[in-house]
Amino acid sequence: MREQMFVKTRKILAILLLVCFLISLTATAVYAFDSTKTYKITSVNSGKVLDVKGASKLNGEYVIQWPWNGQDNQKWRFNELGDGYYSITSVNSGKVLDVKGASKLKGESVIQWPWNGQDNQKFELSTVGDAYKITVKHTGMVLDVSGASHNDGASIIQWPWNQGMNQKWYVEAV
Repeated sequence: MREQMFVKTRKILAILLLVCFLISLTATAVYAFDSTKTYKITSVNSGKVLDVKGASKLNGEYVIQWPWNGQDNQKWRFNELGDGYYSITSVNSGKVLDVKGASKLKGESVIQWPWNGQDNQKFELSTVGDAYKITVKHTGMVLDVSGASHNDGASIIQWPWNQGMNQKWYVEAV
């Protein structure tokens, strides 16, 4: 009798653990960004935001960091693509963040480019404390302020994850 009670208790605990595990999987699959809202993306390191240089609408224009001024070239929309990836679209131009030329080289520039569905335009956001790391699908590298610079106009590049503050980003609705 006592042994049967012990077995039932173990089964119940196992089921509860499984349920908790399944709930945690479901919770991580919930996307945090609303595609109808706009966001600013701020470097934890410098306090400056992602900015399309010169408010350009041209294909291939570089993405830099710049002090927040509230202009549309500093505002972004997240479009959920499935599997935890997003495209990140400039409100100003309607173009998306893109690793130039789909390069797999560390240090390659991030630009804006029309959406083409390639993996160099797909990004995964993972929480790191109260910020995010933004990982490029095609290389597994992350968005990085070049040289951990605090300067206006510093380039945004892809670089292997090293836990640097220049690789961590605050994402805030505006």
